[in-house]
Amino acid sequence: MSNRDETSDPKSCPPPNRARSYTVPIPIVTVYSRPGCHLCDVVKQQLETIRRDMEFHIEERNIDEDASLRERYNDDVPVIAVNGEDVFKHRIHIGKMRDMLSLAKQENSGQ
Repeated sequence: MSNRDETSDPKSCPPPNRARSYTVPIPIVTVYSRPGCHLCDVVKQQLETIRRDMEFHIEERNIDEDASLRERYNDDVPVIAVNGEDVFKHRIHIGKMRDMLSLAKQENSGQ
């Protein structure tokens, strides 16, 4: 039996703490739209304005290029989704959109 402390064995010690960088996934805003849609253009401009202060990705999906999207959203464009969940149609409320993006970022970070 040894008097030596087992933790002095380098093999039994945990690795030293290293700075870890965690990347919080950025919210994704999807705009379901179609060409020639004036309300779609307005919503996209509003999202670009919000993006000056908040970090998120914008995806645009043309519903006329996908039969299932056209069937689902034909009379409702623009439809705006945050991380895959439809949250607005026709128009957005800027304050509520900011709140949703903040919440989505917290959820993405696991907080």
